Amino acid sequence: MISLRYTATIGLILALPAAALAQTAEKRITWSVGSGSVVTLSDTRDRFGNGVAVIGGVAYAATDRVDLSFDYGISWHNVKGAFFDLPSLRGDQRMQQFAFNATYWLNDRHSTVAFFVVGGPGIFRRDVSITYISGTTGPVCDPFLLVCEEDPEENLVGSRGSTDAGVSFGGGFTFPLTDYLRMSVDTRYLFIWGPKIDTSIVPGATSSSTTANGQFLPVRIVFLF
Repeated sequence: MISLRYTATIGLILALPAAALAQTAEKRITWSVGSGSVVTLSDTRDRFGNGVAVIGGVAYAATDRVDLSFDYGISWHNVKGAFFDLPSLRGDQRMQQFAFNATYWLNDRHSTVAFFVVGGPGIFRRDVSITYISGTTGPVCDPFLLVCEEDPEENLVGSRGSTDAGVSFGGGFTFPLTDYLRMSVDTRYLFIWGPKIDTSIVPGATSSSTTANGQFLPVRIVFLF
């Protein structure tokens, strides 16, 4: 009769390959959460201040050097009323991102300092809200506010939104904090193809429409586990 100890030993030996495989598979998945600053660029910078963001995501190690990941993030930016010669203008932009990225590690991802480049497409939702305005009777029209109104006192207070495609690319590095936690610092250039806004009501306009593209430079600090 096979003893209980012998049976347990055999079972342990048989279980070791499965446990090792489970650990290997587990290491292929990395979760991330963090925050950062989103610097506005070009025409976007004229209308909006720099923002703050929170980010979360998950990555899959497809190879030793390549990760495939999905990130969700949200950032907030104040509207610059002075740009429109309307110091009373108050508002903000909320931007959400649903981004799919590929990360290429320039050295071993487990090194004390591991460097990477990253980029990919995404879907971005921008919502601009105007909360207060006074002191104007003329049209307020700007594609980056996603609005073009003839009667701002009556119509401008409210919100507009647009969902558009974009792309980002950049790079950064990671380093360990504990055996199971690393910190990542990275920056990326982000370009969003915006909608066309009818600007024909603006006196002296050189064209009947303008495209509300967005340009940003997120600087992120992210914890990987």
